[in-house]
Amino acid sequence: MLNYQLPFEHQDIYYDTIRETDRAEVVHILTHYFGPFEPMNHSVGITAQDFSEFAKLMTDYVIEKKLSLVAKDKKTQKIVSVTILKDFLDELPIDVVEVCPKLLPVFALMGELAGQYIEENTKIERGNIMELLVGITVPTYWNRGISTILWGASEKVAQEHGFQKIVSCVTGLASQHITLQKLHYKESCSIPYNSFVYEGGSVFQGITEILACKLVEKNIQNAF
Repeated sequence: MLNYQLPFEHQDIYYDTIRETDRAEVVHILTHYFGPFEPMNHSVGITAQDFSEFAKLMTDYVIEKKLSLVAKDKKTQKIVSVTILKDFLDELPIDVVEVCPKLLPVFALMGELAGQYIEENTKIERGNIMELLVGITVPTYWNRGISTILWGASEKVAQEHGFQKIVSCVTGLASQHITLQKLHYKESCSIPYNSFVYEGGSVFQGITEILACKLVEKNIQNAF
């Protein structure tokens, strides 16, 4: 059983915190894989070009915070998976309207879920809950358990930084399977894609492979 003490290796993959030297590769993966292929992003037509500036600013943020994680192929030294972590109550210092306006409905849905969660958990303070904001693996490395290991390592990071819980808005089949089935997160609230309306339009009705975006949580105080 892995103990998730960073840095560590498992099979032919190396896991560690995102570092300054990883900047270009992290931007590339976020731009070309998370930007156009995350279900909600894809549904509203976000392209790699649309997402590139947002990816650069997000990478600046996560390198400064020193919480987020990467997985690298030991042979090629290339990053194959990225997991972005932040305090649940912290806002990203990015002007979405200016940088990538197509993201506005995505942030609106996630904001509605976060609002529901906060209403049910009124005593949240900064430093209590870590959010797994982004988890993305390069397609050629799918089905190797890399994302699941990074989620587990994220729980370890959260615990070491004094967080009591970890939450995430899981948007697709893979992330919902990993959190709910493999790692025993609990669903807190959800919004069906076909019922969400943004500025009069059903912007996510094109998502048919999964019914809803879910906010899931896990108590990690005694996880290790």
